[in-house]
Formats: sequence, structure tokens, C-alpha cells
Amino acid sequence: MSITGNPRVFVKRECSARFQFGGKSYDNVPVLNLGPDGCRIQVPRAFIGSLVEHSQLEGLELISQALSMGATGAKVIQVHSNESGQPGTVEAELQFVNAPAGTRVNVINYVNTMAKAKPHCVAHDLVGMP
Repeated sequence: MSITGNPRVFVKRECSARFQFGGKSYDNVPVLNLGPDGCRIQVPRAFIGSLVEHSQLEGLELISQALSMGATGAKVIQVHSNESGQPGTVEAELQFVNAPAGTRVNVINYVNTMAKAKPHCVAHDLVGMP
């Protein structure tokens, strides 16, 4: 379960993100997990100086062959050190903000399809997640 109580699936190889933050555009940002409420991204440690809880991301788009999602806003819920993951990176838990109505439906459908196809990909506990 995510920190907001909605199930998520691991999508590390299937999904990336792009967004604007602090006047800069970011592309090909790895998305580690995804649910109807938000996602977890992996960013370079150098990026973390300005990315803190309650930071707002603009124009968040998820890039995946199997998911259609228009741009939405996002808020940083938590920032995690990434000691067991890729060196030089941290992870940020995002919550979608002002997402278009169709976006949530598309994400729910995608999460449900992934959960059925790959039940081992369901994220039940995000603490220490790879």
C-alpha cells in the first residue's frame, strides 16, 4: 500500500516521467511505482537540495507504452535516501494534484492490469522498496 492507502505496482522498466520544477524541465525520470494517487520517482542526489516535502511539480507526464496520461500537477509527499538503490540518487513520493478525471481512470486501469498480469509487482509496503 502507498502512504495514502491505495495499492501501487512496480513500473521501473515500463514507465518514466517528465515535469517542470524550479523553472527547469526534467525528462526520462525513472518511475519506480505507480498508483491512482501518485507515484515514486528516482532523481539524482544533486537534485534533492531543492526538492523537499510539499514541493510542487508542474506538467507531470508519465511516459509508458501501456498508459495514456495527460499532464497533471504533483506534490512531493516524502523524500527518501536511496541507500540500497542506485548510487547518487534519492527517491521522492509524489501525489497527483488536479489530475484530469480521465487520468485517474487510466491509471487505475493500468494498475489493475499490471497487478493481474504480474501479481509479484504489487507494492504492499513502500518502506525500503527497491
